[in-house]
Amino acid sequence: EYATTELSKVSDASFTRVTVAPRKGTYSGIDPNRQLQFAIAGVFAPESVTVNGIEIPYSRFAENDYRTGCTVPEWSYDGTNLTVMVYLPEKSAAEEVVVECRYNEYAQTHRELLSQDDGPHSGGQDCLRPVRGFIHDASGFIPCIGTVLKLHQGRSEECRQIS
Repeated sequence: EYATTELSKVSDASFTRVTVAPRKGTYSGIDPNRQLQFAIAGVFAPESVTVNGIEIPYSRFAENDYRTGCTVPEWSYDGTNLTVMVYLPEKSAAEEVVVECRYNEYAQTHRELLSQDDGPHSGGQDCLRPVRGFIHDASGFIPCIGTVLKLHQGRSEECRQIS
C-alpha cells in the first residue's frame, strides 16, 4: 500500500504556477489532510499570489501564523533571499491545489538580473531554484516522506511524493 502526489510547475516572465494534484492511493493510518508550504526562490516580489484562483493576503508574519495553526492562506516575501513563501492551512489531500504568483512589468523585463554570473545570486543553476514545494504533515516537514520540487529557470521537472 502506498500513496502518491504529483507536483508540476509552469512559469514564464509574468507568472509561476505550481499545481499539487490530489493524492492517489492510500495506506493504513494515512492522514486524510495535508498542510502545504511553498518557497518560490530566485524571483522578484510578486504583484499578487492566488490559491485556486483566489487572491490571498500578504502578511509580514505569515510564517508565525503558519506555525501557530493558520486558518487562512497567506504569503510573505524575503527580499534578502528573493523568495516568496506561501503558507496554506490544513486541507483535504483529495483536493487539487494551484498556487500562482503574478509578477509586475519590471520583474518581467528585468528577470536576467536574478541570474547574472557576477551578481549576488550567482552560481548557475544550483543557485537558481525558482520553485520548491514542501509537503508537510501536521508534525512538520519530514524529508523521508515529503517532497522537494526543485525546478530551474527555463526547465520544467516533475517529481512524485510518497506520503
